[in-house]
Amino acid sequence: MDPARVAQVVPAIEAALAGLEGLPVDADELAGCAADYIEELDGLTDEMAADFADLSPEQRRLVTNHEALGYLADAFDLEVIGTVIPSTSTLAEPNARELDELAATMESAGVTRIYGEVTGANEVAEALAERIGNAEVVSLYTESLGPDDSDAVTYIDMMRTNAALISET
Repeated sequence: MDPARVAQVVPAIEAALAGLEGLPVDADELAGCAADYIEELDGLTDEMAADFADLSPEQRRLVTNHEALGYLADAFDLEVIGTVIPSTSTLAEPNARELDELAATMESAGVTRIYGEVTGANEVAEALAERIGNAEVVSLYTESLGPDDSDAVTYIDMMRTNAALISET
């Protein structure tokens, strides 16, 4: 969820691919593709920083389905103030007391959006939004890319889409 971190691993991926036999490109073409992708990722980082630049302090506070947006928050000066599922695993389950505490945290922080997932179940997030009354659930791409007809066909598309959805607040 941090394009700058992804850019850091591109050379390792390039090196691993260069060691494979039978690729349809030679080492120079592969190096060029890697360099181009790093440049795209650097541009994406700048684009996302610009998208988030005008967010107010309240808008920089995120409530998410689970810890999927931690790297995004760290990279772009956002803050995850709570998660619906209290774990990095989507298999964990929240309890009523934790959800009440999260609702109170959201209300006191002025947070009216819960970032769920396109690929996951958002029922608990929807119930939390309903409990608060003036909150909505916005689904992001966090676990995988989207289908061919989506706005998240590639990693770059996915991150642009997520940044646009978060900055629409």
